[in-house]
Amino acid sequence: MNLHHMDSVSPPFVVDQEPIAWNNGNNQAPSGLELLTNAKKVLISQQVRWKDICSACTGCEVEKKYTIHGENGDAILWASETSGCGMRMCCGNDRSLQIGLTDFKSQEVFNLDRPLNCSGCCCSCCYPSCTQAMTVSMNGLPIGTIRERATWVYPVLHIFDPVDQQIMKVRGPCCPISCGGDVEFFVTDTEGREIASIVKKWTGCAKEMIEADNFSVEFKVDLGVKEKAVIVGAAFLIDFLHYEENNQNH
Repeated sequence: MNLHHMDSVSPPFVVDQEPIAWNNGNNQAPSGLELLTNAKKVLISQQVRWKDICSACTGCEVEKKYTIHGENGDAILWASETSGCGMRMCCGNDRSLQIGLTDFKSQEVFNLDRPLNCSGCCCSCCYPSCTQAMTVSMNGLPIGTIRERATWVYPVLHIFDPVDQQIMKVRGPCCPISCGGDVEFFVTDTEGREIASIVKKWTGCAKEMIEADNFSVEFKVDLGVKEKAVIVGAAFLIDFLHYEENNQNH
């Protein structure tokens, strides 16, 4: 399967069980960390289960699950949300949560931690204490933090290293709503050079209605695995900020 074709690949509409990990005939395969290190492009696909369809119909939010595919279409990582039922019901897409990303050996490659904060703030006095944030950790140690920037027009995220120095910026279009087409967010370094892109893929009306979101993340320059992990984390934060329904309105 070639890289161009990967963007058009759509997983089965309903996933009743976890995907079966691939192997090369002798039960040996690279770790998820190695696969991410070598990846030039990944596709994040939200799994569609019967409980997700029920969630869309009833407004009772459920924990999300995702599969991350590599350039050739093989699953390289699996992501699972952990959050409280009350948090999901009362706080909707602003909820605090953790997402663990594991490889085919069920070993955690990295972890995303998101505290409860406001979202969509346009006043600069709200930044950074009251805006959305997500911390990315490996082996229990933070490797970066993504913070929503308070803006009036374009959605912006700032990415910081473990010592709180800004290293990247993510900027989306004026209207990030996905309506019949893809939506692209650009990742730049501190000098304004584009180093990656995060694209919200249009998955069709049926899947969009149940919030089955797909994202394509392309790394346009050579990056370390920590930088790639933080950019993947930014894709998850973008999903919750702009493409998950706020169930506080139900």
